[in-house]
Amino acid sequence: MANTKKIINQFGGNMMTAQHVPVSALQPSSECIIRSLGPDEKTTRRLAQMGILPGTHLRIIRVAPLGSTIEVADVQGQSFALRQKELEVMTCDPVAMPLVSELLIIGQTYRVRSLL
Repeated sequence: MANTKKIINQFGGNMMTAQHVPVSALQPSSECIIRSLGPDEKTTRRLAQMGILPGTHLRIIRVAPLGSTIEVADVQGQSFALRQKELEVMTCDPVAMPLVSELLIIGQTYRVRSLL
C-alpha cells in the first residue's frame, strides 16, 4: 500500500484509494502512462502490435458520441481508436489532466498545458 494514491471525486468530494486508475476514467486532454494492459491475452497482443505497452505515454483525444470508442494518441502522434472495453481493463498513472477533471490525486504534481 506504499504507492496507494488518494483520489478525490469532484462530484461527491469523497476520497477513495486506488493503486492505478482505469484509462476509461480519464477525460479528453488527459495524459497518462500505461501500467497494465489487462488479463486478456488476445487484447494484450493486439495492443502490443499497435505499440501500446506498459510504460507508454498516451493522451486521450476525444470520445465518440455514444462513448463506445475513444481516440488516443501516443507521444509520436500516432492516433488509435480503442474500444471502451479495452480501456476499462487498462490501468494507468495520470500525468496531466484538465483542471476541471473528475479525478485529482493528492500529492501529485501536474503541469498546465494550455489555458482556454
